[in-house]
Amino acid sequence: MPEFMVMAVSRTEDPEEGSVAEKHLTPGDLALRVGVPIGTVYQWNSRGGGPRFMKIGKYVRYKMADVAAWEESQYVDQATG
Repeated sequence: MPEFMVMAVSRTEDPEEGSVAEKHLTPGDLALRVGVPIGTVYQWNSRGGGPRFMKIGKYVRYKMADVAAWEESQYVDQATG
């Protein structure tokens, strides 16, 4: 039976920003977080509709604060009547 190793990763903490590892998501991370195919995330990037993103060289990254703000904006108020 295989044994699995668990490794602890040391993170630099900033009280205002959170840990370094939690600041940015990849397109794959975002797709997993919201439960959509990664192709949908790429469509949002090119056509609009997704969270704000940044380009670091050729890489797309999302700040957690931007993702959280976008998620909050996705709520739909039900019409009553």
